[in-house]
Amino acid sequence: MESTSPFQTLPVELIYRMLDLLDAKDILFSFGHVCRRFYTIARNYNRLSIKFTYDSPIADIRQLCRVIKPENIVVLSLKDSLYRSKNNVIQLFLRCTFISQLTRLRSLMIGDVEEYDLQTIMHVLITTSTLTSLSLKMNKIKILTNDSIVLLSAMVAIPSL
Repeated sequence: MESTSPFQTLPVELIYRMLDLLDAKDILFSFGHVCRRFYTIARNYNRLSIKFTYDSPIADIRQLCRVIKPENIVVLSLKDSLYRSKNNVIQLFLRCTFISQLTRLRSLMIGDVEEYDLQTIMHVLITTSTLTSLSLKMNKIKILTNDSIVLLSAMVAIPSL
């Protein structure tokens, strides 16, 4: 006779509140592997917070990018190294995720970004009206191109920001 843990009978809304306190890796690779119900809940959890930095293992980034649904990400934080390590986290994330699918993105934090990567991100996000918080830090002190200035102006003009 198989017994059911009381934890497995909790309402999804309550489980979501608990998942709000975990990072995406723990949700998808730990919590999601407890049982079938939790696997389904983890895959459909639509308030993911993703944080990648220059010291995040490339394997972790690729693994997460393979299993996450971009439309479930609400907070995204990408930070490269000011000194350009071998990992370019921002470019890696852009290669393995269609940024146009970040339809529920509310908060975006990008640190030490190269101008080209910034332009790539801004071209798509200008049309995203769900963004309520934006934090950008450029990699180097230099004069931005006119294209970047126009894109930045359009970003800060987003009504929800």
